[in-house]
Amino acid sequence: FITLFTIILFALSPGYLSTITFIRMYVMLTAACFYVLYIGLKAVNDRKYTAKNLFIPTFIATCLGFLTHYYFAVFMFWVAAYLCIYLFVNKETRKKAFIYAGCVVAGMGAAIAYYPACLAHIFGGYRGLEATEAFKDVSNTFERIDFFTQMLNDFTFSGSFFALLIIVLLIY
Repeated sequence: FITLFTIILFALSPGYLSTITFIRMYVMLTAACFYVLYIGLKAVNDRKYTAKNLFIPTFIATCLGFLTHYYFAVFMFWVAAYLCIYLFVNKETRKKAFIYAGCVVAGMGAAIAYYPACLAHIFGGYRGLEATEAFKDVSNTFERIDFFTQMLNDFTFSGSFFALLIIVLLIY
C-alpha cells in the first residue's frame, strides 16, 4: 500500500507532470536519481555494503546518470557525500566509504572517458560559460537561493512547501 501510494503521489505531483512536458532527458534523469537513492537506501536498510548490492550498481548508475544529463553530477555529489559520511562514521564501514566514493568517481570518470566532449559542453559552450560566470559571481547568491526555493515551492509542492516544512519541524 505504501509503495502504491508513493507512486500515485509521485505520478500526480506537479513536479513530475512538468517533467513529462520535456520529453527529453529529464524523466530519465529523474529515474536515474531515484535508482541511485534506491541503491543507497536499500544497502543501508539491509546493512549489505557489497559489490553486488552497492558498489557495482552505483558505478553503473553513476555512469549512465551522468551520460543522461550533466545535472546528475550535482545530485550524485550530495547523495554520495551523505552516504560516505554515514559509512565513515561507523568504524566497521569506514573502508566501505572509500570504496563507495571510488565507485562514484570511477562512474563519472567512465562517463567522461566514453564521452569526453561533455567537458567542453559543461565548461565551454555558451551555457557552460554563462554558468561558470554565474558561479563566480557571488553577489546574487541569496537571489538565486530565493529563486530556486520559489520554484521548488511552486512546481514541486504546489505552493505548500513552507507549510509542510513548518509541520515537519513541529513534529520533529
